[in-house]
Amino acid sequence: MKKFLKNPIFLQGILGIIILGSLIGMFSAFQKDSIYHSTIGKFSQNYERTNSNDGYQINQVSKPFIEINNGNLETWDANILKSIKDNGYDLNSGPFNFVRGAFFPLLPFVWALTPGDTKGVCIFNYLLFVISIILLIKHFFSGDSKSKTILFIFSIILPSTIIYCIPYTESLFLFTVTIAVIGILKGRYPLYFIGIFLLAMTRPAAIFVFLSIGLIELIRLMHGLKFSIFIKELFFKLLPFIIGFFAVLFIQYLYTNSWTALIRAERYWDGKIQPVVGISDWSVEGFGLNVFSLLVICIPSFIFNVVKFFILPFTLLKEPIIKASSIEVTNEYLVLLATTYFSGIFLFTAIYSGGNIHSLFRFILTTPMFYIILILFFNKTKRLSELLRHGLAIIPIVSLFLFLLFTEYGGERFSYHLFGLFLFLFYYLFYIYHDKLRSWLQVSTVIVLGLFSIIWTTFLFNSFLSDGWIFT
Repeated sequence: MKKFLKNPIFLQGILGIIILGSLIGMFSAFQKDSIYHSTIGKFSQNYERTNSNDGYQINQVSKPFIEINNGNLETWDANILKSIKDNGYDLNSGPFNFVRGAFFPLLPFVWALTPGDTKGVCIFNYLLFVISIILLIKHFFSGDSKSKTILFIFSIILPSTIIYCIPYTESLFLFTVTIAVIGILKGRYPLYFIGIFLLAMTRPAAIFVFLSIGLIELIRLMHGLKFSIFIKELFFKLLPFIIGFFAVLFIQYLYTNSWTALIRAERYWDGKIQPVVGISDWSVEGFGLNVFSLLVICIPSFIFNVVKFFILPFTLLKEPIIKASSIEVTNEYLVLLATTYFSGIFLFTAIYSGGNIHSLFRFILTTPMFYIILILFFNKTKRLSELLRHGLAIIPIVSLFLFLLFTEYGGERFSYHLFGLFLFLFYYLFYIYHDKLRSWLQVSTVIVLGLFSIIWTTFLFNSFLSDGWIFT
């Protein structure tokens, strides 16, 4: 048994199950009236949706958490994905037939094979999330066992991880890209091909990974890459995307006898270019997570890409997929892929949202690109100069303060509904300065942050079950 406990992968798996058990146990405790009102109920309220002939209202109520059942879990995007699981893309049966084409089939197919129906797919998603983080740490982090354990716990208890506990596509998105980037690292194109092919069948956001890869290859061509290598790299890297996207269209064609089900579904949202007229969101909780995504991840990534692509000398001219490259070149490529993806999401949001930043964190903080950056740089903070380290800590905090100061949306800045934002700031500061802390203090900090994160996650989970807080 001691041998297994010394194995980082085994230990991380056990810790992942323990944290899942803690989430379920904490949620169950908050279902009890006496515990709820003497703890979290003292400083927060839950949401409750009330339907009427005139529509619906979402009110804040002071009552314990509700029951976890299949019906409560099948809300928002989960309800549409379940409709695909039950009815495919048949326009003549089941609900949401007008928008199903905008949702890709991999999760519904997996869902149909998962025992326990909706609860089962939630557990499956969480375990797939844990497995993905274990694989990323194993292949992309070279620290000792203690550092691996701290990084693992840190990664799976962030305030955004609620999304991996519900019947959404983020876990498959993370896992498929994990398989692909391991293929990049190992120089194994078949592994890359399988991962990207499945990614392309998971969710439409895969198009941003497709475009990011294409843009990086184009930049390499502009900086001196041979045209023959450019064509070869572009073809082999994008081929699994194209086949995967075609597979989605073909599956939809089998149900609808039309190749345009995806296009017709996208028209339902009537997306169009519009100016930013003010910052808003669909929920205060989401606003906090989305603001962190915008100011700490998206905008710095965009600035980095502009400097990297157009100002500094561009050195990434090797071939990180067609044949294996050094770890340094592979890591550089993955960092550039991540920041380019973030920049693409940022530009798309800025152009099409009109200033409403709802759901941004789902495309930033709960993506494989975010975790790749998180893991690759975890132990590199010790190489930072003190000036740069303090700058990385202070500038985002000042930016957040100014942004919140001049943004009207969100109400009271120190309400519990913005707790996720401030919790993320503490995580960020720990990430920047963790190597300055003694081992016992690192462990203690992660445990304390983890406890607060579990409480926050149960709150968001209950809001989702209550059909009150908007994840979509």
